[in-house]
Amino acid sequence: MPHTYVSCDCHCVFGTKERAAVLKPDMRERLFRFMAGVAGKYGIGSIAAGGVADHIHLLINLPATMSIAFAMKLIKGSSARWFHKT
Repeated sequence: MPHTYVSCDCHCVFGTKERAAVLKPDMRERLFRFMAGVAGKYGIGSIAAGGVADHIHLLINLPATMSIAFAMKLIKGSSARWFHKT
């Protein structure tokens, strides 16, 4: 088929370590913006981000050549390092 279109939207949910309520409202907004930036850097579409004090929801659009596991490794790894430094 010469005209193929792939759209893979994924709803990803992950929690903080031991479900500790460490994501304060002001920090959450900064974290969501940072995650969107990381996603964009790697060609992952960031559709929406949200969450509460102990977990985060991400709605992302993956490129056809990237696995969910690799995308989450990039986003979670970068954001965890940023969060601990900040």
